[in-house]
Amino acid sequence: MNAIGIVDSGLGGYTVYESLRQAYPDASFVFLADQKHAPYGNKSPEEIIAISYQNMMWFYDQGIREVILACNTASSVALEFIRPIFSEMQIHGIIDLTVEHIGLKKDDKVLILATQATINSGSYPDSIGFIDPDVKVDGIAMVDLVKHVESLSDEATVTAYLKKEFAKKPGNYSKVVLACTHYPIVKDLIAKELKGELYDSRQAIVDLLKDRDLPQGESRCYTTGNPDHAKLQVKTLFSHDQAFLKAVTEGMSSWK
Repeated sequence: MNAIGIVDSGLGGYTVYESLRQAYPDASFVFLADQKHAPYGNKSPEEIIAISYQNMMWFYDQGIREVILACNTASSVALEFIRPIFSEMQIHGIIDLTVEHIGLKKDDKVLILATQATINSGSYPDSIGFIDPDVKVDGIAMVDLVKHVESLSDEATVTAYLKKEFAKKPGNYSKVVLACTHYPIVKDLIAKELKGELYDSRQAIVDLLKDRDLPQGESRCYTTGNPDHAKLQVKTLFSHDQAFLKAVTEGMSSWK
């Protein structure tokens, strides 16, 4: 299949898929929502690497040779391991892309909102420090936010959770990075609780494909979970009538 793959731990990657579809409506994209294994952020590095390996094997078997690792957790933990294994494929991580998109200034104070695994990896402070070591960086592990999004928690529940987590790092931040593709889904609620300009990975990924001769054709969405439930989630969160197909990633030989 001549298409560009997009993979995420769940429905957060649909925000990336939709942004790319709007920017390049004639291009062919295949989105894999690995809902069976979501969330990634509370798993061990070994588990995240093994899951990412299986996902890449699935794309490889589909004939897809270019994949956007839309998941910040997988990008921060697994990318350096799976790239050499799948040397025939072009695999894009999103950490450096996102940081470059922010437009850092020396007096910036940056807050990273991410999963526990992404925070533990230190990938965002490292990437920011490479550009400007004087920029101050804090991080909050939003351990349960992906679960709230995937389970369609109501606004009051999500807001209460945000207030509790943000109280751990009070302060004024000039820039806030939503370092998980699920977080833009509740961006408006986050904006009500935090000052500072909000950034996420979507535009950086769109820009990655700018001025390219992209594969043309239909686009499809797959889930490792329940396709009917994924369709309901997208309808509820985005008001889109999007069909999902079933993907099975297990049994693709395990990473060791």
